Amino acid sequence: MGEGGIADEGTQVRGQAGRGLSLLPRDALGLVHEDARRAVEEAATRAAFDWNVVKYSPSRLSLLLYEDFDEAAFPALLMAASYDPEAGTFEVTDYSRRANPPILHRKEALLPPDDPRLPAFLAITRKAEEKGVFADVTRIGTRVSWQKMLADAGLRVDGPRLVSADEASVEVSREKTAIARTSLSQPIALMIRYGMLTKEHELFDYGCGRGDDVATLQANGYPAFGWDPNYRSDGERRSADIVNLGFVLNVIEDPHERAETLKTAWGYAKQGLAVAVMPQGKYPTEGLTPHGDGWLSRKRTFQKYFTQDELTELVQTVTGERPLTFAPGIVAVFRDKDLEQQVAFRKRSRALLLPDMHLPLRRERPVASSKAI
Repeated sequence: MGEGGIADEGTQVRGQAGRGLSLLPRDALGLVHEDARRAVEEAATRAAFDWNVVKYSPSRLSLLLYEDFDEAAFPALLMAASYDPEAGTFEVTDYSRRANPPILHRKEALLPPDDPRLPAFLAITRKAEEKGVFADVTRIGTRVSWQKMLADAGLRVDGPRLVSADEASVEVSREKTAIARTSLSQPIALMIRYGMLTKEHELFDYGCGRGDDVATLQANGYPAFGWDPNYRSDGERRSADIVNLGFVLNVIEDPHERAETLKTAWGYAKQGLAVAVMPQGKYPTEGLTPHGDGWLSRKRTFQKYFTQDELTELVQTVTGERPLTFAPGIVAVFRDKDLEQQVAFRKRSRALLLPDMHLPLRRERPVASSKAI
């Protein structure tokens, strides 16, 4: 096994490394050096548990089983199998019954860069960093000391979340905020009206909900695709000319995750990104419960209502670009400065505006069944 580490040169897989060690997820094995992969496969034949992470050094490797990443903010180590390929020795350690097992602190580093869980996982790390919890790296190895450090910083673990110590445990149902549409959403219609989106542009609807905008665009000759964590989890996630982040940030209760989600969406945009949120003052809040910087409904959905200044500041801070305002709660930022100038000019020049596009969804009607008499 080579000295250069476990991953092939140029691989995009993220991993934790230090002191000659590499820590990679099991599903990244297809991207590692062939000699390292053979050693891992050899060790796996002797492991009696379903490991999910491999730790590698030039002289030794370990197969590790951590708690489910989706269920634990800082997954504990449950099992470890240490293997020395040259000596042929194999040793298994069971941590599952220990009160103070080792834990994983930056689980996002074990995900590929296109994993949809990255914004949520990065938000946990950002919150801990903001409170200075990572300042003393000598104390963060095991669960007890880590929980003490979190408590000292005014934080606590709530399952897959890291929250303030005095924050109530709330399960937010984001999927319940998605609505069915009979015409294009306002941000998509405005992008078309101002010439930001044409049939020459491919659009990625990031967080597309039930996919009605995508269906309408496709039915009218616009190249478009979408992804949503709840309704289209198998949808494409890749770069496109234009990205729409419509009414996504306002249903995310964690400000750190909002910023990471915006950063991820911006990373997919080749030419421009439109961001739409629920504007403050347009919707009543009577009967809602305050939660963080927003509100909870009786259905446990969350809404953050943004002032225009809040939206502008967030988008400019994350993207580094000055947003162009389309409407209250709707802004756009551009990598393509020529397109930005064209859109800004069209927005100022009413005579050049394209008609608003409010087309009904085109869906084939089901054929009525008939029974023989």
